[in-house]
Amino acid sequence: MAADSRLSRIFRSFFMSESNPDQRQLHRLGRSIRQIRNELGLSVSDLASTSTLDPVTIEALEAGQLDPPYDLMLNIAGGLGVEISAIAIRTEQADGEEDDR
Repeated sequence: MAADSRLSRIFRSFFMSESNPDQRQLHRLGRSIRQIRNELGLSVSDLASTSTLDPVTIEALEAGQLDPPYDLMLNIAGGLGVEISAIAIRTEQADGEEDDR
């Protein structure tokens, strides 16, 4: 599958809520957010403060237990200081790595 169409699929399923992503997609998204947060040296509490989200919401998202609406993803991206596309690209890379297995 072409990278552009895969990236479109990720945006549709995660950020536009057009479809109900499967649990693996939600886990990949959560893992991507956690990796970015850890790389930036932020705790869940730090991200909660910068994103104005509750720590429980962030933990649920990182655990793949939450199908986030677009506005929540904007808050997460803003709290991390990254573009929302950086999260989508990281998630896409994780998806590609799993496909290679």
